[in-house]
Amino acid sequence: MVWNVQDGEEGLKALKPWLENIESCALQAPVMIIATHFDLIASKERDKVRSKLEAKIKENYSSSGRDLYTYPTISPKYYFIDVRNVKQIDLLRDDIYHYILGFQPSKFVAIAIHIK
Repeated sequence: MVWNVQDGEEGLKALKPWLENIESCALQAPVMIIATHFDLIASKERDKVRSKLEAKIKENYSSSGRDLYTYPTISPKYYFIDVRNVKQIDLLRDDIYHYILGFQPSKFVAIAIHIK
């Protein structure tokens, strides 16, 4: 799931219906939460913003923070991407690849992977 970090907590709240859709159709589907536009956050504010939003993700969507909803399996690693940082993009690509490879689908789930 990709969201614009500039949307802050409101952007995180907007993930809820998407996660509920995934839950209703493919509960076992692996999910990664990726924040984009992190490069547009003032550099002196990035650590604070990241910590705050990671805490909100854990509180609202991780297995330990769940309340009435059962969300899909969400990667314990969250990504805050600065598009100018090629190493971050490479790391994200590699992590997506390995996360999907480690996923054990049920007999009803099909996965196609194409990574350059």
